[in-house]
Amino acid sequence: MKNINDAYIGDQTRWFIGRVVDVNDPLQVGRYRVRVFGIHSQDVEEVSIEDLPWAQALVPATEGGGSGIGAMPQIKNNSLVFGIFLDGKGSQVPLIIGSFITIEQPSEDQLENTSQSKQNQQSPDPRNRQTGTVPIDNSKSSPEERTSQTTDDRMIGSTNAEKIFNFFVARGYTPEQASGFVGNFFAESSLDPTALNPDDKGKPAFGLAQWRGDRYDGLRRFSAVNTLDYTTLHAQLLYTVYELNGSEKRANSKLKSAKTAREAAYMITRYYERPEYEMKNGKYTSPSLSKRIDFAENTFERYAIS
Repeated sequence: MKNINDAYIGDQTRWFIGRVVDVNDPLQVGRYRVRVFGIHSQDVEEVSIEDLPWAQALVPATEGGGSGIGAMPQIKNNSLVFGIFLDGKGSQVPLIIGSFITIEQPSEDQLENTSQSKQNQQSPDPRNRQTGTVPIDNSKSSPEERTSQTTDDRMIGSTNAEKIFNFFVARGYTPEQASGFVGNFFAESSLDPTALNPDDKGKPAFGLAQWRGDRYDGLRRFSAVNTLDYTTLHAQLLYTVYELNGSEKRANSKLKSAKTAREAAYMITRYYERPEYEMKNGKYTSPSLSKRIDFAENTFERYAIS
C-alpha cells in the first residue's frame, strides 16, 4: 500500500468515477478495487481485477481515523464511487471520496441487443421445471411491474442460462464461478425466475434459487426498495449479489476460491443453496449435487470455451 501521508500534495490530482469490483481487502484496512470508467477496460481479460490498484476510502470526520479507532468504510461490491487519483496521470493511487445512490440500469450494449434477444429467447418448457414448481401468473401485475420485466429482455444473452453467465462474469466472477451459478439455478428452478414450490418444508420457495422464509421475504423487500419486480431474472440476480456481499459473505468467500466449474457448483450448493445433504465417508453429498455439477460444466464448455 503506497504511503499517502507525505508523498502527494494535490498539485496533480485526477478525478474519477468507477465501479467497485472487489471488497475483500486482505489487509482489512478498508481498501477497495475500483474499475474506473475511461481508464480500465470493462473486459476482465484485458484488465483483470488483480491488476487494479487498491483504493483507500475517506471516512467522516466524526470517526477516529487512526490506530483502529472509529468505523471502517462500508462500501458494497458493485457500488458506483467518486474519487481522485492522488498521483495524477500515473493513476495508481486512487482515493474514494464517496459513493452514488444508484439503481442499476442496462448498458448501451445490452440495449443494442434488445431486439436480437427478443427474437432468440426461448420460453422455458414447463415440462422441464422442477417437480412441484408452478409459474406465477403475472397477468394481473401492475403497469410498473410489467414495465420492469423488459429489463430481462435487455440482458445480454439469448437464453436465461447465457444471461446468468454473462451477468456474473460482468461482476468480476470467473467464467467457472458464473457457470456454477447456472448449474445450481438450473437444479433449483430450471432457470425460471417465476418458479414456485408452494410447500417446501411447510413454506413456499420461489425463484431462481428457490428462496424461502426470511430469504424469500428479503428478495421482496430488496426489490421493493430498488423499484424492481421481484419475479424477474434481473431483480433476482441483483439480489443474489446483494446476499453474497451481505448475509451470505461466507458463501461468497468459499466461491471465490473455486478454480473449476465443478468446484464452483459444489461451493454454491453447499454454502449458498444448502439443500438437504448427508455426509458419506466424511464427504458432503446431496442428491442433486451431480445434476448441478454436470450443468455447470456444460455451461462452461458452451459459453467459456466454444
